[in-house]
Amino acid sequence: MNIAAELNNSILTVFIEGSTWQSVTAVFDKEKVKVERIVYMEDDPVFHDTITTRTGKPETHQRLAFCANLITVDVLKRKLEQAGFGEPYEVRLANDKFTIDKEFTDAYTLTFSEFANNETFLQWLIKAIPSFEADNFMQQLRSVGRYYTREFVEYREYVDLKRFTEHRFEMWHDAVVKEYEEGLAKGSQRCESCEIPDTP
Repeated sequence: MNIAAELNNSILTVFIEGSTWQSVTAVFDKEKVKVERIVYMEDDPVFHDTITTRTGKPETHQRLAFCANLITVDVLKRKLEQAGFGEPYEVRLANDKFTIDKEFTDAYTLTFSEFANNETFLQWLIKAIPSFEADNFMQQLRSVGRYYTREFVEYREYVDLKRFTEHRFEMWHDAVVKEYEEGLAKGSQRCESCEIPDTP
C-alpha cells in the first residue's frame, strides 16, 4: 500500500493506492456513515446518488434502497454482498469524522476532520500504518504538513495532494487504455482493469 498525506489546518487528507475496497473500509466497519454516492456498472448503471442529481433530490436504484439511511460500513458491505454487488465503481461514504472517496481501481482518498482529536483517525493510524512508521508519519505531518511512502517520493514535486492524485489517475488511466488497445490488437476486447471512472 502506497500512501501520500497532506495536513491543511486541522484537516488531514490521505491518498492510498494499492489497497482494495475491503481492506480500506475494514478499519471503519463500526462507523455509521451516509452513503453520499455509490455506483455499479452493469448493463445500465445501478446507483444511489445524493451529490450529482439533476433534481437536487437523492436518486436511488431500488436494489440500493438500503443506502438511503445512515448505516454502519460493516452492514453496508454485507447488504451489498447480499444484493450481488462487489467493489463499487464509484463510492463516497461520509460522517462528521471522515470521508472515503474512490479515485480509481484500488485507489482511495480518506479525509479526516479535526484529525488531532479524531478517534477514527487514531484507529486508522494504528491499523493502517506499521507501528515503527507511525511516529514518522505524525512527525512529518506536524513538521512539513506532508507524508509519503518511498514509492510516492514524486509527491514532493507537486504543489498539493489534489494535483498529485490527478497525476496518479492519469498514469492509471493511460495504463488501462494501453492494456485495452493491446487487447484489441490481440483480438480480445476484455482487459482486467478497464474500469475507468470520471476524472477525480
